[in-house]
Amino acid sequence: METLSVALALSGGELADRFTGLLDEHPMLDLCGIARSIPDLSRLLKRFRPDALLVSSLVIEEWGTWGASPDASGPFPPTPSFLLVRKDARLGKEDLERLFGYPFTFCGAIDTENMGAEKLYELLSRGVAAFAARSGPAMRPDREGSRGGTGCIMVSGSKGGVGSTLIACVLASSLAQLADKVLLTELDGDRSQLLHLKPPDEGKTLLELLPLAEEISWDLARVSMYRHQAGFRLLPFGRPQTWNSKRAAFLPDALFRNLCFLFDFVVVDLAGHLTEWSAPLLRLAQGVVLVSTPDALSVRCARQAAARLRGLGLDTGRIHLVINRTGTRHSLQLQDITQALGLKEAFPVPSDRRSGLDFADLGMLPRAGSPLVRSVSPLVERITGGPSARAATAGNGRGRSPWRTLSAAVSGRSG
Repeated sequence: METLSVALALSGGELADRFTGLLDEHPMLDLCGIARSIPDLSRLLKRFRPDALLVSSLVIEEWGTWGASPDASGPFPPTPSFLLVRKDARLGKEDLERLFGYPFTFCGAIDTENMGAEKLYELLSRGVAAFAARSGPAMRPDREGSRGGTGCIMVSGSKGGVGSTLIACVLASSLAQLADKVLLTELDGDRSQLLHLKPPDEGKTLLELLPLAEEISWDLARVSMYRHQAGFRLLPFGRPQTWNSKRAAFLPDALFRNLCFLFDFVVVDLAGHLTEWSAPLLRLAQGVVLVSTPDALSVRCARQAAARLRGLGLDTGRIHLVINRTGTRHSLQLQDITQALGLKEAFPVPSDRRSGLDFADLGMLPRAGSPLVRSVSPLVERITGGPSARAATAGNGRGRSPWRTLSAAVSGRSG
């Protein structure tokens, strides 16, 4: 048996909850994202290249209009697609195939009323196998080569007080100069430090959006998340009194899975160190920035953190070590630290007292051209693979669709 990466494209309703539950129930089905709009779907297909797409007729119809508009950006990978239909749908296979166009490849219909997790897996695996046999290896989804990562960057301190939150803010600010959609968020249930970077009455918190984890779309993110003057969206964790530790087990997956394809980059400031409930997010991470200072205690803690990251399955190449507040006061050199941690390189950040005080006292990010911002540039280039052009933002064209009559006959507008 082979694990299948599956995406959902639905406009809303109970179908999303039902099929999310079915996908989560089967160990060989991996839900990579839920698209609620056509631009979100285009980003999902490009970012994750799913093995299979479960799609409603309404989404297919909207894609037919949007795909012909000047706002559409391609090319899109050919995607094995399965139409969600009601049991009493009166369309034959030829009708269903005519509903689909590039990049969707019709691979079967899924009964929305009588479907179990095992049966769903059998239908999807059979359809994907038939798609691969028809298309050949060159047309099969290649998730590893589609983007080079999810765009999710986690920032963890070796211990408290090493400046990991400031580094996360500077990283998000720098990435916002290269991409249009950058999010800075945190996973700190004890002290939500990012709350101090926005006006109290503007923008939602992570805890407030958590109930909408499966409903999140770019339109919702745009209106509900505060846009910082540095260019990134801000999503603080929320007030500590609203935090319930019992929710930790299911906090990360649903919300962060969707945020990772809605945004070009998601910078996550962890709670000073790795915790049991933040560790599951590592499977979504393109890389982890481990922040330490050059003193012996911090380096010992960083060594333990690096060992734990490896133990959780993160390869060494995805661990980026930042040594903050470097100078002449400490006897440990960068080469000594990297050798102790088993890493090949470290990114030194010089002590920048003015930037540190402005951030701690006033909530101000370091100014452009400051020593701290300049020193983070090599780390940004390492994460992005070099200087990048600004990412294009997909539009959402609307108009009358030639697919309207045909799709109206399918499942009574499933989804």
